Amino acid sequence: MFKLMSNEMIVPNIHQMVVEAPAVAAQIKPGQFVIVRADDDGERIPLSVSDWDVEKGTLTIIFMEVGGTTGKLAALEAGMSLPTVVGPLGNATEIEEFGSVLCLAGGYGIGRIYPIARGLEEK
Repeated sequence: MFKLMSNEMIVPNIHQMVVEAPAVAAQIKPGQFVIVRADDDGERIPLSVSDWDVEKGTLTIIFMEVGGTTGKLAALEAGMSLPTVVGPLGNATEIEEFGSVLCLAGGYGIGRIYPIARGLEEK
């Protein structure tokens, strides 16, 4: 089980969830995603990781509430648990040193571009 540290609506229908998943946080790279389930019998859905903290062992996931499964995720409260967090999955974004870079995003895309901006800054 993976403990929810927080789960809040940040704007209408967009939620930010912080979940304790130390093994995933230790390995994740910008551009990768995880598979989560809201309950034991729930649908497995892929969600992008917006941020992570290796020291705290946490992942931050921003998702849009659009259907039954994301509705179940949105209804979970801090202290509750997710039965499944699988990852990291997918190919990491190739990040090189480019000098000065401008990253633009709007709305839901802000959560997706942050890890790439973070990776560029680390280079």
